[in-house]
Amino acid sequence: TERDEDLKGIIDILKEASTHCRAIRRANLAKYKKELELTCTISNFVPKPFTPFQWFGAINPEEMDRKHKVLRDYLKESGLKRVTLNVTDSQISLLETVISRGDRSMGQLIMAAFRSGATFDAWDDRFKPQLWHDVASKMGLSLVDMACTDREVGSPQPWEVVHIGLHTWWLVREWEKAMETLETAPCSENTCHACGVCTELEVTHKLAAPKPEVLKRNPFVKELDQNTNNPDGHPSLFFEKKQDEPPTEAYVRMRFRFTKVGELRFISHLDLQTLFTRAARRAGLLLAYSQGFNPQPKINMAAPLALFHESVSEIGEMELGETLAPDIFRDRLNAKLPAEVQIVEASAVPIGKKESLASRLSFATYEAILSDAPVGDDEGANSALVREEITRRAAEIMAAPSLLIKEVQSPNAHDTKHGDGLDKPIEKDLRPLIKEIKVTKQTPLTLAFKLAHGSRAHLKPADLLSQLRLPEASSPTPVRWKLKRIALHAEDESDLYTI
Repeated sequence: TERDEDLKGIIDILKEASTHCRAIRRANLAKYKKELELTCTISNFVPKPFTPFQWFGAINPEEMDRKHKVLRDYLKESGLKRVTLNVTDSQISLLETVISRGDRSMGQLIMAAFRSGATFDAWDDRFKPQLWHDVASKMGLSLVDMACTDREVGSPQPWEVVHIGLHTWWLVREWEKAMETLETAPCSENTCHACGVCTELEVTHKLAAPKPEVLKRNPFVKELDQNTNNPDGHPSLFFEKKQDEPPTEAYVRMRFRFTKVGELRFISHLDLQTLFTRAARRAGLLLAYSQGFNPQPKINMAAPLALFHESVSEIGEMELGETLAPDIFRDRLNAKLPAEVQIVEASAVPIGKKESLASRLSFATYEAILSDAPVGDDEGANSALVREEITRRAAEIMAAPSLLIKEVQSPNAHDTKHGDGLDKPIEKDLRPLIKEIKVTKQTPLTLAFKLAHGSRAHLKPADLLSQLRLPEASSPTPVRWKLKRIALHAEDESDLYTI
């Protein structure tokens, strides 16, 4: 329902904001040497699932571009000099809408676009809108029709296979209210609109200070126990016991060895910690928490595993606010963890043991498989040469007293000795960080190596493998490795898991 007069209202708001900026500067000339600048970012309407506007089509790209021009013209006429207007490209919003409103065919469309060369589309210089239009056309689809066509209000939509609690009739009612520019008061004002979330999903609606006169006629409101007696003398309709604080005292510390393989090699270290926290909650384990303003479960991993790397021997610790046998801990947690992340073994560690896993860690053993090396009897001479060159180079590194590389380090911002602000190349010796390199298999070529790992000294597997990289003449095809961490070791080279 947006009109050009509404667009002009945006510029009017910017005028008012600019006036306030000038007043602020005049009152603080010592602080603001220059005029204050405003940046206004305009987001195009994209209908989202589970909202009252899910049946409303987006504006077509031509009309969207026209509106952007109207905004720029109004801004030019306003005479505002220190205002920057940013708008989202209409083709980007078109694609966002198509994906937002799409059904199961979206997976096929996205895969077909990827295979046609659509990568890193969030980057302006890599986004190719025509490619998406061409792919859709080959599938008998039109992006504009999919995004900009209104659907019958109240009609079933593809995403309703997921139930989030909201009633369709409530969304329709909100749509009608929006068309009449009527507001809906938030639930926190002790107003229940019977949207369905509380009743359908059995959500407890807690209010810290509900109004007694509203509470008496609102059966959906449940209040906290500190408000058990209302000012008018009437008891609350509902009473809910306040949740207990999470335990901070640990009764047992479990050390466990676990795997991270398959598709889960793509998740980050933080996501892995979240995975364990949620699995422990689903398993009904009573975790011990840290103290302070933002308590966190006491879960520690010995060392972050780089993205795309697998591991069969990661080490972690989890502190519990209850006593539990290691085998029960392992089985309950494994039942709630995905198959790619499983606890292999678990043991109880004395609570008084202060030394952390990270402080004990000194080495890590890896396995690297040359993934592009052919397997079988039909391997070519070049593949044999690749294996021979890498094997020879690995032996050279182990026999050499040093392995010097140039490493660029950015100067410290507070470093007064290097005031030119230039990056400083320094010479670094990698050889003391390499404990072992050996070839364990020829086809495909498989290396095992042990590298320094920890706070005292650290060498990334990729940095070692880059020293095995071959000249372009002897290796015209890219050399790729599949990496797996096999073990983590303490300084005496014992297994880090050992208690």
